[in-house]
Amino acid sequence: RGNERKKPQKAKPDLPSSASGAVVNTASHGEQQQHRLFKVPFVYPSYTNPNVRGWWYAHFYGKWIVRQLEIHPEKAPLCLVAGKDDLKMCELQLQETGLTRRKGSEITMKEFDDLWACCGGGTYKLRSE
Repeated sequence: RGNERKKPQKAKPDLPSSASGAVVNTASHGEQQQHRLFKVPFVYPSYTNPNVRGWWYAHFYGKWIVRQLEIHPEKAPLCLVAGKDDLKMCELQLQETGLTRRKGSEITMKEFDDLWACCGGGTYKLRSE
């Protein structure tokens, strides 16, 4: 027994109390995938007001973005879905974006879905694999 090696345990990500990351087991790898959602402000240059703020919303499933919502102050909202709008969406993996380290940026699935619906986004079926 002295020679037995324990498998290292993976650390669970720290989720804010307001976040409701749905944890789903994947059939192929046995790893856990999470739905994680984020809201990030950005300054949108405008001819009428150079400091107008817009919002960028992202829905990640595991490492990759599956839905992206952009709210520009002087344009219609832009709802993007992976598999359809890939060339217009964030190409970085979740960890590469730095969103998980940004305080206050993680939101709940309900918050995202409510805004997604208000902005004309279609129904999204949560993946379980």
